[in-house]
Order: sequence, then structure tokens, then C-alpha cells
Amino acid sequence: MSVVKRQQIFEVINTLPDDLIIELAEFIDYLQYKSAKENKNEKNDSIEEFDRLADQLVDEYEKIAGDIPPLSDYAVSRAGIYEDHA
Repeated sequence: MSVVKRQQIFEVINTLPDDLIIELAEFIDYLQYKSAKENKNEKNDSIEEFDRLADQLVDEYEKIAGDIPPLSDYAVSRAGIYEDHA
């Protein structure tokens, strides 16, 4: 929104009687609540999208790596990882 529009809005607000200012304040509170709720829904959508992509990645990995044996406990232990550096 341009600076000119904001200034025009402020000028109109300054001319309103007190009872309309109260009503406007309540409407602004509602808009803030609505905006926060929409942002929360967007976050939930992002989490659901992440979960879907993670599940898809697991499925693809299982297709590709089905025949590869898992690493042994020793291979993933500190001793196994740093074996050549001792």
C-alpha cells in the first residue's frame, strides 16, 4: 500500500466519532486474529507437506536400497569411524 493511501486512511480515521473508532478497533482485532489463524493454517500445511515428502523419500529409498545390507554396530561406532586415524 502506498504512503498516500495510508495517509488518506489516517485522515479519515481522525474524522470518525469515538463510537466508530471503537468499532474500527474491534474490526482491526478481528483482522489480526484472522491473519494469525491463516498463518497457523499455512504452517500446518507446510508440516503436512513435509511429512508427505518424507514418506515419499522413505518409499523411494526402500525401492533403491532394498538389497543393501545395513551397517554393523561397529561400523557406526566411534571406534569404527576413526579406526584409520588412531
